[in-house]
Amino acid sequence: MCKDKKSKGRALMVLFNIAMILVLLGCGGGGGGGGGGATYILTVNVQGSGNVNPASGSYTEGTQVAFTATAVAGWRFHHWTGDLSGSTNPVTVVISSDMIFTAVFDQPKWVFTTGDAVGSTPAIDNVSGTIYIGSKDHKVYALNASTGTEMWEFETGDWVLSSPAISLDKSVVYVGSYDNKIYALNTSPSDPFDPNTIKKWEYTTSDQVKSSPAVARDEVDDTDYVYVGSNDANVYALNAATGVPLKWSVGTGGLVFSSPAIANGKVYVGSSSNKVYAFSERLGGSTGFYSTSGAVFSSPTIGADGTVYIGSNDQKVYALDGTNIFNKKWDFVTGDEVWSKPAIGPDGTVYVGSNDDKVYALDGVTGAEKWEFITGGDVMSNPAVANGTVYIGSNDYKVYALNAATGAKKWEFATDGEVAGGPAVGADGTIYVGSGDGKVYALTP
Repeated sequence: MCKDKKSKGRALMVLFNIAMILVLLGCGGGGGGGGGGATYILTVNVQGSGNVNPASGSYTEGTQVAFTATAVAGWRFHHWTGDLSGSTNPVTVVISSDMIFTAVFDQPKWVFTTGDAVGSTPAIDNVSGTIYIGSKDHKVYALNASTGTEMWEFETGDWVLSSPAISLDKSVVYVGSYDNKIYALNTSPSDPFDPNTIKKWEYTTSDQVKSSPAVARDEVDDTDYVYVGSNDANVYALNAATGVPLKWSVGTGGLVFSSPAIANGKVYVGSSSNKVYAFSERLGGSTGFYSTSGAVFSSPTIGADGTVYIGSNDQKVYALDGTNIFNKKWDFVTGDEVWSKPAIGPDGTVYVGSNDDKVYALDGVTGAEKWEFITGGDVMSNPAVANGTVYIGSNDYKVYALNAATGAKKWEFATDGEVAGGPAVGADGTIYVGSGDGKVYALTP
């Protein structure tokens, strides 16, 4: 009898233990390792052409899930909507409730195809709504900024890597070509199909012109002049209306890929002679130079206080005293050559790319690094800063939009070629940029 009672007691204990195990298994079951919480449904939608990984599914409370949005060719992931917001990609979600969100993909406003790679930075006339850009197909194009429709084209004798500059009265655009010439082209020709009505004048140097012109008025003689460099080692000051007579030309001792910048009566420019020069705007005489340890193919940018910011192939970014170019305020060392032209934000931050694949944000006063962003290729592109965003291209074929304060990526757009030319931003925020795939793109902010 006692044995029967003991046997029954043991059986009851076994049944109790089994029941407890089943209860514990039920509480701890489910995927995701969330610690035994409730299960929630995440619904992932797509607007446009792209995909999100992982897709919709069920997840246990507390689970962390990283969602990655990937655009198809010709599209761009732009932002999240619904229960997610912003443009962070990938984005990590901690599951706490049912969620419904959408990955929004978009296409360029328009795409214009040239006959070869586009390394020129566009010039924008916001008054007429026209952009001007050059191509390796030897041509300069005038395009409707809203639609991308070609208004006219002008064929030179070689590559056009120079970036156009628009006259002060908006009637002429100036640009250099590898055919050794500088061209003045009418922005509103009487016959857009006749090159003779497009061309106003041309000036021939002794070598290729990659340098981009700068236009400024001499207040003493009340005349506009075009300042531009050539690979014949000279910088030229040309009458903007006629091209001749030549105001002055001055030698630098090396190739002038660099594009002049003009401020406080001086013309600043770099040279492959390793120097950054300051020339008299009126007379062309040298007022001094600063010697770096490498060729200077970067172009100068002038700060509000007259500081000259420029890169060098010695892997450095320099801040030089504009009143006395001999004086260096600071330098910042990157990991490779600096061809990119610095850009200055509203707060004085200096943004610049380097061939070490990075984009840098530097304190304009001290040169201290604020942030850096790593791309997948050389960054020879000139950055553009607008509305709290830095836009820049990379030789990894992409255009990037970066938060100007933090360097966080807002979005990227993939082209089919190196993006060595700089973006330009229109009055409505549209970003215009060329690519080595032979196309010009108009992208929304």
